[in-house]
Amino acid sequence: MPSDEKTPQNRLVVASKSWGEELPEWLLEEIGKERMMLGLLHLSDPEETVGEAEVLAYLFTAGLTGPMPPELIAVYQYVAAVVLKRLDLPLLEPMARRLEAGLTPKESQALERLKRKLYHDRGGEIEHPVLNVLRENHKAANANDSSTHGRPGNQNASEPARDDQEPSPKGQPPAS
Repeated sequence: MPSDEKTPQNRLVVASKSWGEELPEWLLEEIGKERMMLGLLHLSDPEETVGEAEVLAYLFTAGLTGPMPPELIAVYQYVAAVVLKRLDLPLLEPMARRLEAGLTPKESQALERLKRKLYHDRGGEIEHPVLNVLRENHKAANANDSSTHGRPGNQNASEPARDDQEPSPKGQPPAS
């Protein structure tokens, strides 16, 4: 397993621990890459979700434990196709058709529910030294931004400039 799998926030959620060891190494590596990418992507806008590779690992083990409902079978085919295509690996014909057709609204809802469930079951955001530093820097930058609002010469970044207002020199209050 990737080295970031040690803390509770980083655990990999599978449908059956007895089948967890059957996950291929390439999928575990892809989960690690995907987690880092999603962590970076959601620094400023956290989202309670996981990527397709993590869903694939869960559904892989779920499929080994017994029958799955039809919408999860469709989701399984779809996420497998997404991950394999991203890795430039060949797709079986049913997977290629599923990727081309996409998911129905019911299947999309099942996928989103599963992504949120896996996110919460794994413990939330991924703990990684790089991501942790970036999160702290982002929080500090946001705290600095909010502490300067309302001071003369510091226009609130969330408020658009008014057309009737000339830009003021640094440190000077805007002209009325």
